[in-house]
Amino acid sequence: MFFQNPDSAFHIMGVFYVKRGNEKPVFNTGRKHTTIAYRLRGEGQFQYCGTTVTATAGSVTYIPAGLDFWRNSTPEELIVLHLQGFGTVGDQIEVVNQMEKIEPLFQNLLSVWAIKDPLSYNRSMQLLYRILEFLQNASGQSVDSVPSIIEPGMQLLYARYKSHDLRISQLADACFISEVYFRKLFRQHFGKSPQQALNEMRFRYACELLSSGYYNQKEASQLAGFSDVKYFRTAFKKHFALTPAAYINKAR
Repeated sequence: MFFQNPDSAFHIMGVFYVKRGNEKPVFNTGRKHTTIAYRLRGEGQFQYCGTTVTATAGSVTYIPAGLDFWRNSTPEELIVLHLQGFGTVGDQIEVVNQMEKIEPLFQNLLSVWAIKDPLSYNRSMQLLYRILEFLQNASGQSVDSVPSIIEPGMQLLYARYKSHDLRISQLADACFISEVYFRKLFRQHFGKSPQQALNEMRFRYACELLSSGYYNQKEASQLAGFSDVKYFRTAFKKHFALTPAAYINKAR
């Protein structure tokens, strides 16, 4: 699912309340923005590449940029997020059903975005990542779902990932197991190494800092847990396929 992809990051371009009546099928093409929408009411159907996806009330829909599709709907109300995506944004429409509990976050985001004061954008980005975190947890991939033997290490990882001196060996020590065994269990459960997961968390936080406009590359890298800004720039480019400077320019 889109919220589980470690190679993606987003910036908000707009947040909208949308209300439509019955519509004939509409063809959407040339979209340069990625969309995440919470469906308050009604049903929507999306057709692309021989695939049909249906979204009902209480669902979250994800539509990546650049995807052409047909849309057909009953009378509907939605809260729609237009996003600029970085990294891997995917090539398919995804629907997450039975997400009624997430509605207050979308409503809050709609209200905060409308304020337009100097802090509203940062608050909006915080709410966006809370939405993504909620979806992640709802999918069963939260820290509570990890094997109990490595849970202490995961708790330490979430608590100290911004610390530049955090080591994988410390995560293993917290679990009272060897580092080799911790790495093995971690990869079996998450499909990636602990170091990859650590870097992904740091990259996400660094992206938030860079997009805020208050921190330069060196400051953002240090606050996110990278002790060497040269390594940060190289690793950032490898991870997102663009430099931190290019990321900042796109964010602006």
